[in-house]
Amino acid sequence: MKNVTITLDEKVAQWARVEAAKAGKSLSRWLGERLENDMRHAAYSLTDLESFLSGPGYPGIAANMPRRDDLYDDRDLRRQQHSDLQPRSQRTDEKDQGG
Repeated sequence: MKNVTITLDEKVAQWARVEAAKAGKSLSRWLGERLENDMRHAAYSLTDLESFLSGPGYPGIAANMPRRDDLYDDRDLRRQQHSDLQPRSQRTDEKDQGG
């Protein structure tokens, strides 16, 4: 163990003494254990984050979505065009009919 000297605000020091007394430990031991727990938690959090980001690749919601090509396929768009419609009739001008 390494001995260190720290400087605390009086209110912080008083709070830490009370918390250490509640835990039945000396201030030095209580602070050491608290810092050690924080260090482990930070290491686990970083490891978990790195594992998540470099994971095998979660397919996510997009895996079940149709592809763009499937959505805009010409065959599907042509279903709205009716091939059995007659071509537009040629209208004659009313002037030509003498009207």
